[in-house]
Amino acid sequence: MTEIAQRALQCFAYPYQVVFVSNATLNVWQPLNSHHNFMVIHNGLETNSAETSGADVTVSKKPLVLAVGTLHPRKGYETLLRAFHEVLSRCPEAECWIVGGEFGDGSYARRLREMAANLGFASRFQITSCTLEELPDFLAAADVAVVPRPNSPGIPTKLLNYMAAGNAIVSFTRSATILQHKVTAFLVEPATAENLAQGILSVLDDPALAHKLRKNVQSFVIGRFDWPSIAVKLEAVYGSLARKSRAVLVDSSRAKLGY
Repeated sequence: MTEIAQRALQCFAYPYQVVFVSNATLNVWQPLNSHHNFMVIHNGLETNSAETSGADVTVSKKPLVLAVGTLHPRKGYETLLRAFHEVLSRCPEAECWIVGGEFGDGSYARRLREMAANLGFASRFQITSCTLEELPDFLAAADVAVVPRPNSPGIPTKLLNYMAAGNAIVSFTRSATILQHKVTAFLVEPATAENLAQGILSVLDDPALAHKLRKNVQSFVIGRFDWPSIAVKLEAVYGSLARKSRAVLVDSSRAKLGY
């Protein structure tokens, strides 16, 4: 058993509540739930984080496919570029932007730009960065917001940002397990560039579907993933533990007095 697993086992043995941020993460550790004290409270976000700042985001009237997140190979950006190549065959006026900071020495961004050039759409592709305050302006400009990562055990931060902004989301199913296909997002599986391209085109080609996804996903955030709702759930956990702690103290005192 690894040191991490040993420490987790010791931690889970304590009589308190163990809170995970996703069902997928809980499921990994479920075999250790011998005290039946595991639960899920999802990550949250400020609902006003979707308010635009008035930043100057110069966007043409052409369809914009957007992905947000740190430039790291595990994020699936190569898959996005291959998918966008397919999108251009049916929607040649579209553009693809990645908004995120570089991870490491900048070589990955260069690799993505070279890939776009080799696929023949360097002029349709941008990598840029922004402040957290400016992010809503970029999200508001997107016709489709994409999660190209094939599998994410939790809830990607970019997904929460897309949801709060009311974006029309296209994602691989295993990176958006909290969402419902054609209700709050367009989900595709298996995780291939061809399927991702088809999902993007399905949303671009159907304005009514895109509108439905935007409306539903933004409503889905309220009461589930906004910080006030998360705080209520956490307060309930703390309150329950505080009551249990008082009960333990009372029982211990009675035992010492011979009751």
